[in-house]
Amino acid sequence: MALNVVPNEEGYNAERPDQVVFSYFKEEPWVDNDGIDYVGETTYKSKTRYSFPHSFAAIFSALRNNGLALETLQEFDYDISTAWPHLARKGMPLSYILVATKPG
Repeated sequence: MALNVVPNEEGYNAERPDQVVFSYFKEEPWVDNDGIDYVGETTYKSKTRYSFPHSFAAIFSALRNNGLALETLQEFDYDISTAWPHLARKGMPLSYILVATKPG
């Protein structure tokens, strides 16, 4: 998604909060120790966690390759994690809901 290409802390430039810094096609995982309390909007030190970027092509190919049918796809111009409030409602997709089902 778009959030994987703009920095939150590393490389962040307050004058250009939407500046592309990372490749959309990044293959190595994101590694961090920042926990986020979505309700209280606070951060804390957490265990090391790894998250893996996936392009829309990889996601749709995985659905097809596993016999899943896309039912719904909705995109939003805000991020549900509240980690990027400076990018909300700026005209780029920041989060989505995808629903797929296995026929039969």
